[in-house]
Amino acid sequence: RRRRVALSVEKLRESEDGGNGKVQADASRDITKAIHASKRMEAFLQTARKQLDSEDKKSLFSANKEISDAIDLLLHKSHKTGVEMRFVSGDGAKEVMIWGNPVKFFQIAVNLISNAIDSYADKPPADGNAANAADIDAVTIRVSATAKRVRLTVEDKGCGIKEELRKSIFEPFFTTKQDRPRSECGFGLGLSTAKEIVERDFSGTIELETAEGKGSKFSVVIPLEAQ
Repeated sequence: RRRRVALSVEKLRESEDGGNGKVQADASRDITKAIHASKRMEAFLQTARKQLDSEDKKSLFSANKEISDAIDLLLHKSHKTGVEMRFVSGDGAKEVMIWGNPVKFFQIAVNLISNAIDSYADKPPADGNAANAADIDAVTIRVSATAKRVRLTVEDKGCGIKEELRKSIFEPFFTTKQDRPRSECGFGLGLSTAKEIVERDFSGTIELETAEGKGSKFSVVIPLEAQ
C-alpha cells in the first residue's frame, strides 16, 4: 500500500508543471505526510510487538541487532531534526552477545539514543564552519565486549547538561527541557527507565560524562559474570 501511495506522490510531482500546480503541490505534500505517519505507526507497532512477544523472556541475543532496531525506530526523528546516527561496533563484524531480555536492552538503546538526539534542540547554531558541521549534529553509538563485560556508549555533541542538574538527571519525571511544550519534551522517564533496566535486569551500571555546550556521553556497562 505504501508503494502505491509513493508512486502517486511521484506522479503528482511529475505533473506539477501542468494544470493547477498549487492543488497538485498541496496534494503531494499531504500524501507525503501520510506516508511519514504510516512509517511512524509501523515503527510503533514493531516496538509494541517486541514487548508483547518477549516481555519476560530471556535468551542469548545480539546487542548489535537490538541497537540497529533502535536506530531504525528513531530514523524519522533523526531525519526530522537533522541529526545523524552512527553505529560503531568495537569488535568489527563480530556480534556482541548478551544473555538477558532483548526487549529490555532495546529499550535502553532507544531511550539513550532518543535523549542524545534531543540534546541538539537546545544547542546554539554552529559557527558556520562547514568542515565541522558533519561532526556536530551526530549521535555516535558504540558497543564492545571483553571476557568480563559489555559496554554500550551513546555520545552526542549537543547542549550538554548544566552542573546543577546532573545529580537529578536519572530521577523520574525530571527533564532538562522544562521550558518546552510537554508534547516535545516527553515525561522525563527515558533516562530514569534506562537506569532502572540496566541495574535491575542486567546488574549493570550507567554513567554520565558531560560538559555544558559540548555534549554528553552515557556509558552502560553490563557484567557478563552475573549472567
